[in-house]
Amino acid sequence: MGIRRRNILCIIFLLNLLGCSYTYKSLTRIYTLTEKRSASRLHLHRDGTFDFSWERYDHGGSNSGVYHVHKKTLTLNTLQFSKSKFDIWTSGADLRDSVILHVIDEKRQPIQQARCISLSDNEEVERKETSVSGYCSIGKSGIQELQISYVGHSPVNINTNEFPADSITIFMKPGNSMLDDFKERKFEIDENQLIDQLRKEMGFRHYHFSKIAE
Repeated sequence: MGIRRRNILCIIFLLNLLGCSYTYKSLTRIYTLTEKRSASRLHLHRDGTFDFSWERYDHGGSNSGVYHVHKKTLTLNTLQFSKSKFDIWTSGADLRDSVILHVIDEKRQPIQQARCISLSDNEEVERKETSVSGYCSIGKSGIQELQISYVGHSPVNINTNEFPADSITIFMKPGNSMLDDFKERKFEIDENQLIDQLRKEMGFRHYHFSKIAE
């Protein structure tokens, strides 16, 4: 009687485990995320690998990597990360309390709504977006790093100790942004959707990757 009871308890435990977990086979699908002027496509394969592609404005890119599943969390890791690509030009004698950032593309056209963040000890100090003409102003006090990002372009990281100046012009180049390179990137599995935790935390309006119907 005791053995039979233990067997029943083991079966119940396994059923509960299966009920709250997802397998590679059950996740093998293509998921898409569509925004106003961009689209992303995530293909999960049964062997634990994935392919990711994106298109934004007149740029696009792709990468691949591996994933693992734990209960209702999907974690992606890109096999090869994109290297930051940008040029920088500084001016001024470091006399102001703030630094003027001018963000432009390869064709020297201003980039509007580029996200500019200042950091101190890896903590965010200030966050701004560039204007129609590609400008914004960031306070200098105590900051150690500047991060500039914009969809469809390689992210920019600047050590402010290396570039003491009143004005910095950043030439951003097309490439994968931080949203397209995955390092321990977490997705919550919700039935037929994958919820991108990074996009959600960053305040994006769209952060659900929806499964394509078979």
